[in-house]
Amino acid sequence: MGAWLRRIARGRRFLRIAADTGLVAVGDSHCRFWSGTESITGDDRIPGVLTCHIGPGLAWNLVERGARTRSGDSIRSVLRDLAAQGYGGWVLLCFGEIDMRAHILKHAARHGLRASIEQLVDRYVDFVLEAQRIYPRIALWGPGASLPDGTPDHAEFPAVGSEAERNAATLMLTQILDERARRIGVPFLSLLSQLLDGNGRTRAELLYDGCHISQSMMPQAQRLVAQALGLSFRAREYPGDAAA
Repeated sequence: MGAWLRRIARGRRFLRIAADTGLVAVGDSHCRFWSGTESITGDDRIPGVLTCHIGPGLAWNLVERGARTRSGDSIRSVLRDLAAQGYGGWVLLCFGEIDMRAHILKHAARHGLRASIEQLVDRYVDFVLEAQRIYPRIALWGPGASLPDGTPDHAEFPAVGSEAERNAATLMLTQILDERARRIGVPFLSLLSQLLDGNGRTRAELLYDGCHISQSMMPQAQRLVAQALGLSFRAREYPGDAAA
């Protein structure tokens, strides 16, 4: 159990909800896009938005209690903590990029791509429905474009398959998850179509480290939030700090 989960277990708060907080982005490192910075650590810089990076969790594993990374257990604890504070805004779950980059093509080699992605979506949606029983205002943030071919090796960003294969898988996931989210009345937000060129290749200039979405996409993301969630945030001017 992480230090902050131990704090929650002892009755202490990890996320301090302010009166103007309307969005809490929770998940893997891609939730940090909503911090208004190009770093997976540090302070949040968008008024009214909090981020909670729980570690390298997989959408596949969230529904399993006691999984190795304990991501699902962490989300459940965060949601209970938010509910106990009387929070009334949206929670944006941010998962799936790691599944697409490092796992789904291995699974697809045995079971087929569509079947593998449909099974992943089934498991993710099962978790979302469970999460809504703890805190009902849940929305989903879809994964972005995948690590471009030729990106210098990153031990923290292992990748299976080619850029084109991963992006095709992510497009399929986005289409299926969007449809399933609509069916259960959960907002689904994605920038994927804007992160790909006409050939389905990653627009590398829109990823600040080859993996995470640049703050140059924040205006487009804010429009999505306004349309889907009815929220309006004004990000501070982003000066282009170096990633941590």
